[in-house]
Amino acid sequence: MRVALYEAANVMLTRLVNGSALKSWALAVANRAGMRNAKVALARKLAVVLHRMMRSGEQFLRASRTALSHAEEFDERISRRRNTAGHGTSPAGAKSLPGRWIPLGR
Repeated sequence: MRVALYEAANVMLTRLVNGSALKSWALAVANRAGMRNAKVALARKLAVVLHRMMRSGEQFLRASRTALSHAEEFDERISRRRNTAGHGTSPAGAKSLPGRWIPLGR
């Protein structure tokens, strides 16, 4: 699986992929840390996306909305599902994020 993810990252970075937010992000990483590190970082990001899709059962949709807005919508649905499922709440003064909490006022 690791080899396939690395190869997918290599193809995304070395071949023409139009309008990919992931490629833009990985190229910024490549400018900071080098192409080899960018490929590994992109492979990991692809693994995280695939894992989230498998856990939620969500289908891949190539749509016009941005990946960020789609991710925010997904996080909101997960938060609503957790709140209605009777899970514990975050401590007072904390920003609610799926699966974790971050104290405000640092």
